[in-house]
Amino acid sequence: MASWVSIVQLALAWIFAQSSSIVPLFGTALPHHVQENIKSENISLSQSEIETIEAIISKDIVQGSRHPEMARKFYKTDQ
Repeated sequence: MASWVSIVQLALAWIFAQSSSIVPLFGTALPHHVQENIKSENISLSQSEIETIEAIISKDIVQGSRHPEMARKFYKTDQ
C-alpha cells in the first residue's frame, strides 16, 4: 500500500480489491476529491491488509438502515 492514503482512498481501494467487476460510485462536492478518489484505483492492498480491514469492519458489527428514516419517507428504497 502507498505510504499515505486518505480513509476514502483506503475504502475505495478495498472495494476495488473485492472484484474487478465492481465499480464504486462516489460522490463529492470538490474537484480535487474526485482526483484523489480516482487515484485509489492504483492502490494495491496485500491480502494481509485486506484481512485486517475486514476484521475491523466485521459484517457482524456493521448494522443499520441504508437510508435514514426521514429520507425513506420521501422515496421508495430497498430498506
